[in-house]
Amino acid sequence: MEREEILRFFSEIYGIPEEIFRGYELVSRGKNVWMVSSEHLEKIFEMKPEFIGTMILRKGKFWKPTTSFVTLFGHLASKNFVELSKEEAEEFLRGNSVRRRENLSYPHVIVKYRGRAIGCGYLGKERIISEVPMKLREIPRIL
Repeated sequence: MEREEILRFFSEIYGIPEEIFRGYELVSRGKNVWMVSSEHLEKIFEMKPEFIGTMILRKGKFWKPTTSFVTLFGHLASKNFVELSKEEAEEFLRGNSVRRRENLSYPHVIVKYRGRAIGCGYLGKERIISEVPMKLREIPRIL
């Protein structure tokens, strides 16, 4: 995946401004895209790590932003996001689906509570399916 293609994806699908990627390199390996600080890139490659930076995107049938990316930058989304109530957010963070019918254009939506991105969800016909990783479902959260 080329940098411009990745920037266009986040901008067109989620309305996330391309400017947030200034100062970062995007490294594509297989079906994953990683983001790493430009100033550290040379030193990182000297060490030959297995992984670098933060994984921000996975390629499957559709591109899916990772939970790490969503929790860091999802608050900037102006498209394909849904705002939940406190009760819905609690259910979502426990890994449960939330019954909502939304008219959005992309299957992976950014889920917010009080303007803060809390995860990624898959848009079903009558519900939003939580894509919060299992390990994160066990962590107590303050909403």
